[in-house]
Amino acid sequence: MKELKNLVTDKGKDSVGQFIWILSIRIIGIVMFIAPMFLPLKAYFYEDVQNIAMAGSDIAMACAGLFISSGGKQIGILLNSIGVGINKFIEKFTK
Repeated sequence: MKELKNLVTDKGKDSVGQFIWILSIRIIGIVMFIAPMFLPLKAYFYEDVQNIAMAGSDIAMACAGLFISSGGKQIGILLNSIGVGINKFIEKFTK
C-alpha cells in the first residue's frame, strides 16, 4: 500500500503510460465540452440552420467535460497509478 501512495504522491515520475492517460482523458473532456455546443454555435454562424437551445443535460455534459479536461492530469495520474498497482498485484500471484 505504501508503494501505491508513493506512486500517487511522486510528481517527478512521469512515464509514457501516464502521459498517454493524461492526454486521452483531456481529449475525452474536450470532446464532451464541445459536443453539446456544436449545433447551437453552428446556428449562430449560418443563417440556414435553425437556432437550437441547449437543454439542461447539454449544459451538464459541457460542465462535466470542462471539469474532466481541466483535471485531466490528476485523473491520468490516478488511473496510471491504479494500473501499476493492479499490474504489481497480478505479478505477485502469477510468479
